[in-house]
Amino acid sequence: MTSPQTDSQFVTANGARIHYKIVGSGEASMVFVHGLGCDLHSWSAQVSALPEETRAILIDLPGHGASDAPIVEYTVQSLADAVLAVMEATETEEATIVGHSYGVLVARDIYRRFPAKICGLVAIDGLLHFEKPGFALRILPYLLRTPLYRLVWRALTDGYFTDKSDFPEMVQLKQTIMDAPRHVMAALTHIFFADDVAFNDPVRVPVLGLYVRKSPATDALEDKLRANISDLELGLFDDCGHFLQYERREPVNRMIAEFVAKVSRR
Repeated sequence: MTSPQTDSQFVTANGARIHYKIVGSGEASMVFVHGLGCDLHSWSAQVSALPEETRAILIDLPGHGASDAPIVEYTVQSLADAVLAVMEATETEEATIVGHSYGVLVARDIYRRFPAKICGLVAIDGLLHFEKPGFALRILPYLLRTPLYRLVWRALTDGYFTDKSDFPEMVQLKQTIMDAPRHVMAALTHIFFADDVAFNDPVRVPVLGLYVRKSPATDALEDKLRANISDLELGLFDDCGHFLQYERREPVNRMIAEFVAKVSRR
């Protein structure tokens, strides 16, 4: 995967070094939060298409990428604390947060605790509406703590892609996910549907939701999202996998740029 061509920087959050990079110097700040097992290179297809008026902050969450991965308790809140620490270090008072997958949970936690920090939210195939998880999701955290870890994690990783998924960064992306620290992955999947994470509360900032169309699962998605989100734009994509920012990079980049421009005019 192409690395953002900018210097690495670090800040300490909860005793761990957190790695981040800054691209651009515009007035509109964007904070990019990757998903489980990934790193800041998940956004390489977006960095090259950033509008000139933006400043992008790319973060490796705790336990991911070049950030520290100590043996500690990992929670959505601790990941959010790391993002907030980076925002403070970069003097970012508010930003549009772009989250993919698990990164949307992190963005939701920031909004719940510090709503003034977020002026807009882009959710790429991440949960904005919670429902009771099925058996497979309930048992997953326990399987990841057994000798079956490698087999289960491989199956989960492969499930992010379809037989039509084909983009230059795919091989390296899969390897990055497979190489993610086991203790971090097991801990974060365990609290995926924790009571203080998985509940539906109002979101009163503009939201751009970008999702893979999975009928019938997405048939009622818009109504469910609008029940708690007052200003929602929704984009649904056919015949692609979980990493929309790669597989549908051109329309995704265009929609993000238009969304950020709209938020900046408010």
